[in-house]
Amino acid sequence: MNKEPSSQRNFWILLLSAALIGIVSFLAVFWRHYNAMTLKTKNSEARKNLKEICQAEQGYFQTHGVYLEAGPTPEREPNKSPTPFDSPHIQEWKTLNWTPDMDVRCQYTVFFTKSDGSDFKALARCDADGDRDYAQFQMDKKCFVFQSTGQWVF
Repeated sequence: MNKEPSSQRNFWILLLSAALIGIVSFLAVFWRHYNAMTLKTKNSEARKNLKEICQAEQGYFQTHGVYLEAGPTPEREPNKSPTPFDSPHIQEWKTLNWTPDMDVRCQYTVFFTKSDGSDFKALARCDADGDRDYAQFQMDKKCFVFQSTGQWVF
């Protein structure tokens, strides 16, 4: 019977343990970066759609001389699952001539910052990871989009 020396067996156990720790560490780092990348991608929906909303508002302003308000849509609270763009305010969005290309994860609204309709802000409230801690994006008539914090206006 040919037995390996104890030190050689310990070496292989140590080598296997180090390999397993390395693999687990790699997976943990990969998972963290993957989640961050996924959240960034999901939140990019808000930036893209807000810029499109701004362009629609600018076109509406050129025709009518005022901007148009549009209530929170979709009606449900934002979450990580895409949902159809529908609410009691859908006619306002259609009048603005804007609806998203596909189902959305964020909730959108446009409101006046001046009562005469000469200025507006558009907001997108998103919950890409489903933790009910909303990311809020804001845009003004200059089409500058930024992530903001604070109370949702509706």
